[in-house]
Formats: sequence, structure tokens, C-alpha cells
Amino acid sequence: MAAAVQWAVPSSHPLDLDLPSGRTFEQLPEEWVDRPVLDILAEVVTHFPNRLAIDDGIRRLSYQDFWNEFRAVAEQVLAVARPGPVGVLLPSSVSFLVAVLACLAVRRVCIPLDLNYPVERNARILRAAGLAAIITDGGTVPSGLDLPAELARLGNGPGSLAPLTGPAGSNDDAALVVYTSGSTGEPKGIANSAASLLQRVLQYVNAGHLDEQDRFLTLSSPCTIAGMREMLTPLLIGAAVHIVSARHAGLREILRVIRDHGITVYNSVPAMLRSLLASASEPDAFASLRLVRLGGDVMFWSDVTSFRRVLPRRCAIQVGYSSTETISSQWFVPDDVPPQASFVPVGRLLRACARRCSMTRAKPRAGTARGAADTRPLRHAWPLGRRPRVARSGAA
Repeated sequence: MAAAVQWAVPSSHPLDLDLPSGRTFEQLPEEWVDRPVLDILAEVVTHFPNRLAIDDGIRRLSYQDFWNEFRAVAEQVLAVARPGPVGVLLPSSVSFLVAVLACLAVRRVCIPLDLNYPVERNARILRAAGLAAIITDGGTVPSGLDLPAELARLGNGPGSLAPLTGPAGSNDDAALVVYTSGSTGEPKGIANSAASLLQRVLQYVNAGHLDEQDRFLTLSSPCTIAGMREMLTPLLIGAAVHIVSARHAGLREILRVIRDHGITVYNSVPAMLRSLLASASEPDAFASLRLVRLGGDVMFWSDVTSFRRVLPRRCAIQVGYSSTETISSQWFVPDDVPPQASFVPVGRLLRACARRCSMTRAKPRAGTARGAADTRPLRHAWPLGRRPRVARSGAA
């Protein structure tokens, strides 16, 4: 028999703000998640017009140049009369992020499609999504992926000089649909509201003491919630983001970007960092890092020991657990390794969600128990077609 525990709201202890450093930064207030994305981005561009915004290895854009491209695409999205979401079919690049932010800013639901996924998977998403338009450059449409003839094609083009005004709406409305594999293998769409996306950014910024001086490296697919967080966070605080495709770039290229561009914030699965550390030949390859964020897979205390040998002494290691529906837990791993411990815990419950746990009496082996954890976002994210009170996000 399972004993269920009622929903618990996280404690008031500021777990989001526990980076072990004296670094000063501008804390984002809780009400920031209710601001229009267009207003946030416009404010950043006003403050940092000439600062580097994004570098994908081919193109480098300042915030002003980014804004000019963004505004042109946003005007096209606003002009789409047909109701329905707007798809983004572009490689992980400057253009991809321009397109996504253009949709978010004018409150048009955005559905990104990963060009690295099988054609049939993207075809299923296209059939299910009911798109009104798609942003693509034409040359990136994979062979065998037939776009409906009635689907409006949008892309980069000249914009007007008129002020860009987004439509009224609520940040709790659907903004971005991320498709996961689902339990059956059939693509399953998870709708995230603008507030839920901004909540991830706020938690990241306040926990890591991030600001415009930071330089991010993103290796994740931008069509995952982790990849989206890694791209949105720097651009909404005036920092720089460097995009590298982990699928196509070798370890040497990733190491070069970290070294040559002075990357300060790094995010990946633990296995990728293990490989990078093993491949680095220069002792100062990671000298610029101050925050390493790891998740998406099991991490061992032996990893912490090996990472500490190479990473700068000031570099904090953050471990967390989240799902496409909600962020859940995180902590900054201490330097001292617990004796006889194997797995690194995924952290403490964050204020952005509530959790419910149930434990079974069955014990697969001595000293252990099996159970399940449900996490519920305090801001909206839900499977397409329904708004559940509970979004199941994994087993404990």
C-alpha cells in the first residue's frame, strides 16, 4: 500500500540564492515573470546596444543588430492572419533564437522543430500542431519533409522603423510548445506559458548570480526546455551566448570556444564534462569558468572529485533536476565528499514548484525504498489538450 503525502509548498528558505560566493548582481524580483517578453528585451537592448548578444560560430550580433533582425521577424509574425501556432524550422543558430523570441514577444505560440530529429518525427509534429505559419530559410527543409502548401513561410527580411507593439495578453497563456518522446514514443507536446519560461530564467539568474558580464556556452538542442533556458537567460539579462552544436562539433572545438571566448557559465550532462576534462591538454583550459550546471543524468561523487581537480577553485558546481513541465530541485555541491556515498543528490525543492511524494512498502534491496514524486509548477505548463493540476515528472 502506498502512503501519499499532501502537497507541500517549499519552505521560505532562499534556496534559489545560495551560490557560495560574494559576487554582486541585480536580483530579479518575483514580479519579473509577469512582464511582457517584448518589454524585457527592449530594455536590455536600450542598456547594452553595442554589447555582444549571440555568436553561433558563423555570425556575431550585437544587441542592436539582434533587435533589428528580431523586429523584422516579429512584424511578419504579427501579420499572420490565420489562427494557430508558428513553427520554427532552423538550425541552432542566431536565426533560430531571433525567430523564437519574435514569437514570444508578440504572444504567438511557438513550436520549434529540431532538424537533427528524424524526418518522420517532425512530420508527425507538423500534422498534429496545426501551424498557421513556419519560419524557415528554405534551404534547411530536410528532404522528405513536406510542408503543407497553405502554410505561410516567414524569414528574415527588412523591417519597418515603426515602434513594435505586442498584443495584450497574459503571461500565463501558452507561449512555447516543446515536443518530447512521450511514454509511447509518439511525440507529446508540452505547452509552457511565458511565465513558466521566465520563472526558469529568474531562478537561474538569482541562483547563479548571473549578469551582463557572463558569457554562456549552450550545447543543448534549442528544441529542449534546457536548451531554451540556456539561450533565453543570457539574452534577457544582457549577457552573451555562444552556440555550439554538441552533435557536430568535436571536443577540441568546444574546448576552443571555452578558452578563446572566456566562457563563464557552462551547462551540459555530466558525461560531456567528463569527456571535455579528459581531452583538455592545457592546464588553463577552464580558467574562465565560474559556474558549471549539470543535469539530465546520474552524477557520482567520484565525478565531483575529478571535476574539482581541474576546474578553477572559485567555480561552483550546480546540480539540478527538472522536466519539460517544471523545474524541481537544485543545489550547489559542497567541496567535501560524504564518506561511502555514491550518487550526488539532485538538490533541494525550489520555490517555483510544489511536490507530492508517495512511497511503497516494497524494498527491492536492503536499505532502499521505491516511490514516485510528482511535481506541480506554480506557473503554468501542461500537456497539449489539458491543463492538469499535477504534471508527473519522474520517479524518486
